[in-house]
Amino acid sequence: MTDTKEMALQEEENIALKVTSPPSSLSREQMLADTDQFLAEFALDYKRMSE
Repeated sequence: MTDTKEMALQEEENIALKVTSPPSSLSREQMLADTDQFLAEFALDYKRMSE
C-alpha cells in the first residue's frame, strides 16, 4: 500500500503547472482555442498511455 502512495506522490512531483493570472474576460475564440489545445494535449497523453 505504501508503494502505491509513494508512486502517486512521485508522479505528482513530475507534473508541471503553469500558473498565470487570468485576464478579466476571455473571448469565445480564446476559450475555444484553449479547449482545442487542451484536448490535443490530452489526446497525445492518452495515446502515449495506451501504448
